Amino acid sequence: MEAASSWTTPGCGSPVPLRHIAALDGIRFVAAFSVMASHATYQIHPPGDWDNMTLTVWTLTHLANVGMTLFFVLSGFVIHWNYRLSVQQPGGLRDFFIARWSRLYPLFLVVFVIGFLYELVAKQNSAPLVRSAPFFLTFTTSWWFWRVDDSRYIFNAISNPLLGVMWSLATEAFFYVVYPFLAPVANRLSKWGALAALLGIGALGAIMAVGFVKYTDLILKLGFTYADVDQSSGASFLFWLGYHSPLMRLPSFLIGVAAAQVVLAGGRLPRLWADLTFALCVAAIAAVDQMRSQFSMVDTSACVILFAGLCLAASTEKSRAAQLMGLPLMVWGGQASYSLYLLHDPVIWALSRATTRLQFPIPELWVMVGMAMAILVSRACYTRYERPAQLLFRSVGHRLLGGSERK
Repeated sequence: MEAASSWTTPGCGSPVPLRHIAALDGIRFVAAFSVMASHATYQIHPPGDWDNMTLTVWTLTHLANVGMTLFFVLSGFVIHWNYRLSVQQPGGLRDFFIARWSRLYPLFLVVFVIGFLYELVAKQNSAPLVRSAPFFLTFTTSWWFWRVDDSRYIFNAISNPLLGVMWSLATEAFFYVVYPFLAPVANRLSKWGALAALLGIGALGAIMAVGFVKYTDLILKLGFTYADVDQSSGASFLFWLGYHSPLMRLPSFLIGVAAAQVVLAGGRLPRLWADLTFALCVAAIAAVDQMRSQFSMVDTSACVILFAGLCLAASTEKSRAAQLMGLPLMVWGGQASYSLYLLHDPVIWALSRATTRLQFPIPELWVMVGMAMAILVSRACYTRYERPAQLLFRSVGHRLLGGSERK
């Protein structure tokens, strides 16, 4: 996901000059760091006996839920901020998809090829990997509970540190397909209309999450019928539907769009209210993160409105929240958040394996070292490969399909 741009176009209601919202870069770093902290904790405390986990371990492992929901809300906010008018103009849809393809595909392709080759070497049965490859390459892995063979699905057919997070790219791509249909409607909303939409989408997310938990048995029965789910894969089907599928994640993206429209239509929070909103949302999200409940898979979807509150607060210029999230170090990390998201797991995994084999003491220390290394590697990847490759892919895309090359 890219940062909000600085080119100026009028919104409905009070015109709002578009500017780069540095605080959103900082929030993106928080999202990526949350996912990394969760996956790093798994290196020491693999999933298993959840009931006997300490509160600290539970909280850390659950941070991935927080980070992913925050990513999708931010995506909706920034996509609408940058593209709400251009996708409706001649050639704008083409430029939109070229820009998004150029943003995601260069780094994805390198990571996927390495992960693919690793699986071919490490696993004797390569058939599931080969059958799954087209879904990875087309960003459709999470769109449905695809069957790979008689007993496995894409969800559980491939699992290694390089490919484990790829489902989210497919979910993001699904949102890109949906957004051009939403943009004309969202862009016509007034400040109060956008606020009403934001509240309604927040309620929808909560209803979907509560319904998911309450009607688990019914969902499984429907899964047996329509997704060809058997008893042994029922748990995987539920996890796909509650965590990976675009359906459960759609309110997160939509509420980001609504939050952006609130600001664009002149509904920016006053500084004091922005700081209070930011503090209350952070506290509420932290409380949800510590809850050991049956909502643990979908609880952040149930409180998605809190994540929209963070974006609204961060968009208030000169608020303490915006200043904190817009610190140079936060922006520095946020710019490389996509690289950090894709690369943190293999970096931490490799260091953890090495220190375990060498019997180094204090595994927690080395996991933290691995997190620091992941940040540095990701920043180097961003400057040396991700950004140059993004510009190259965009240039090639426009040469093949035509159109402008606006960043």
